[in-house]
Amino acid sequence: MRYSLLSLVLLLGACLGGRVHVDEWTDIAVTQPVDVWTQGQHWHLYGVTVLLDSITGIPTDVTLDCDSCRVGFARSQIDSVVTRHQSELVKGIVAQSAALLYLYGYFFVAPYVYALAAIPE
Repeated sequence: MRYSLLSLVLLLGACLGGRVHVDEWTDIAVTQPVDVWTQGQHWHLYGVTVLLDSITGIPTDVTLDCDSCRVGFARSQIDSVVTRHQSELVKGIVAQSAALLYLYGYFFVAPYVYALAAIPE
C-alpha cells in the first residue's frame, strides 16, 4: 500500500498528459484536430483559425474541402479549447507506458520477489 500514492500519480500523469490549451499564438496545422467545448457541447474540429474574438473550424466528420461546413464560435461563448501536439503526444505515450510497466512490476513481479526473499537459505 505504500506505493499506492505513486501509482495514482503515475496514472493521473499518463491520463492527463499531452493536451495543450489553444490561444492566438498556438501553432496549429490544418489537419490537426482541436477539441472545442462551448455551451455544454463538444466540437471536434480541424482547419482551425484562432482570432482574438472568435474560433472557426471544420468538423472532423466532413471533408476538409467543405468550406461551407465551417463553424464559428465567439471567444466569449467558448469554455475550453485544447489540442495535442506531436511532442506532447509522445510524452503522453511514454508516461502511459511507464505507468503500465510500473503497475505490471508492482502487481505481478513484486510478489514473487518478496516470496523468494522470504525463503530461508
